[in-house]
Amino acid sequence: MEKERLIVKTNQILQPFETQNVIGFLKELSTKSITDNPAVTFILFLIFLYALWRWSRRMLLFLFTLLSFTMLVRYTLPGPEVALTINSTLPFVIGCMGIASVLLYFAFIRTD
Repeated sequence: MEKERLIVKTNQILQPFETQNVIGFLKELSTKSITDNPAVTFILFLIFLYALWRWSRRMLLFLFTLLSFTMLVRYTLPGPEVALTINSTLPFVIGCMGIASVLLYFAFIRTD
């Protein structure tokens, strides 16, 4: 009796991690839902603390790229119902060039 109850409980706990549920979650995922999720924010904060503690330049550059690109996509590109035009993508292109220049500077030009 106890073993059957444990199996049922385990099945209920692991059901959200089935392949069908995971794929459904990924299809409904958007940039806004990722950045608003406190679990993702907490994990990124822990990675940031670890990178500062170890003073890992590559990890800090990765976090800078991830966060700046996420904010760039969120605030510069129009929503799905608006058509893309040259004028609407121009801030995105300029922002990407800014991110690339920062990465190139810290990865290749600046030496310690």
